[in-house]
Amino acid sequence: MSPYQSKEFKELQKQWYQKLKENGFEDIENTNSKKEYLSSWSSKYAEPSRRDRIESTRRYFELARQFYNSHSFKDEREKQMWAFHAEGQSLREIAKEVGVTRWRVHMTILSLAPIMLKGIVDD
Repeated sequence: MSPYQSKEFKELQKQWYQKLKENGFEDIENTNSKKEYLSSWSSKYAEPSRRDRIESTRRYFELARQFYNSHSFKDEREKQMWAFHAEGQSLREIAKEVGVTRWRVHMTILSLAPIMLKGIVDD
């Protein structure tokens, strides 16, 4: 038998659920169900502000890929860092791939992003 099915565990769980409820906690799981499904469906992904953020992020990386193809980079390393950035890789991943510090990647992206965005505003 699973320890989570024991009488002792169930009693302790009931006590803690009661304490949580008394403090205003609202459980999203239906603990009366044996499978403890969600009691109601809710998703931040459905919120308009979340959709706008997702769309702006998608647009940023689309522009970053275009910038990669049109900008004259200082050197091959800078171009390589931007290429990985435009594909959404983390600073840590880019640093490892290129062989530089995360700080160097961060500073490179910080210096190039405004140039990319200025090109968009000026058009």
